[in-house]
Amino acid sequence: MKKIFLLIVSLSLLGIGSLSAKSIESWANSIPLQKKRKITQRNTTIAAVRGVEEISDVNSDARSYEGVKKMESQSNSQTEVDNFGVEGKLKVQGIPSVSTAPASGVSYLAEQVPGGTLSEALHPISLEEELELGRAVAANVVAQFGLVQNDPLTRYVNRVGQLVARQCGRPELLYRFAILDSPIINAFAAPGGYIFITRGLLSALKDEAQLAAVLGHEIAHVSQKHVLKEIQKSKLVSATIPDYVKASAKKAQWMNQVTDLAIQMLWKGLSRADELESDQLGGTFAYKSGYYSQALIEVLQMLKSRAQSPKLGKELKFLLSTHPDPETRLQSAQNSIGAYPLEGERLAERFKIYVSQ
Repeated sequence: MKKIFLLIVSLSLLGIGSLSAKSIESWANSIPLQKKRKITQRNTTIAAVRGVEEISDVNSDARSYEGVKKMESQSNSQTEVDNFGVEGKLKVQGIPSVSTAPASGVSYLAEQVPGGTLSEALHPISLEEELELGRAVAANVVAQFGLVQNDPLTRYVNRVGQLVARQCGRPELLYRFAILDSPIINAFAAPGGYIFITRGLLSALKDEAQLAAVLGHEIAHVSQKHVLKEIQKSKLVSATIPDYVKASAKKAQWMNQVTDLAIQMLWKGLSRADELESDQLGGTFAYKSGYYSQALIEVLQMLKSRAQSPKLGKELKFLLSTHPDPETRLQSAQNSIGAYPLEGERLAERFKIYVSQ
């Protein structure tokens, strides 16, 4: 009615007052209303719009820093983690003297450096830069999937992860863990200690030991600085950046480029050697924390079985496109952590209590 009133006033001013109110109403209703334009912010979570089941679904520009802040607010105190370990009767294990030399691409990389050593060619990335880079990568991961809004379960995953992270040899990092709201089977690690597991993978696990092994694999990517090393390898020719450039306004531009590169590497997948090394180290970290020594091998057997099933294989499409095939990973793990004694805690009941909530 407000629209009709304004039209009548306008027509009267134009000297067209002889038209009836009914005619004016009919004419006004025939004019299509302009719909309000829906504004989509760059940092909104895209998982609400479409699922992310494979690399082609990824939006590398998306960011969700609110989700990262949520992760950062859910860390447990050292006392809470200590008590959690005691409740589970977890005892730190020594590692048997078996041949478990991790796979490495460093020797190959050194051979590719023209006219100098590896250390001369690689631009050192400081801890501050690693944390800044990791936060941006984590914001991208959260934006792809969104986070599961279950605080007790998230705190539980954090406690398991922080126990395992104690064995990785990087005490300067505060590791943070979150559950991605996706049915696919996968897990991700961003530099600086941001670790993710999907609800799909979490529901496919059978006990806390398997969860610890999966988180250990992702922790190993961070402890070994796999993404950072890939960034360095990609900049072999021009990696040495003078301090005066780093201290200038150009540092922000450089960090943006490095962040984009890190996100691309995360979704493209790391090298075969890095993945096999993370399997070995992840299983070792979990075992040292007091968990069942063969838990990671059980996870890899589960992945192999699902990959062979046409019905279940779809959930693994993303993971299989970025990792070595499960059989290769299984054989490698059996040759290393498979030699560990059959000991350690499984904690299946505690796992079920939290996951079933």
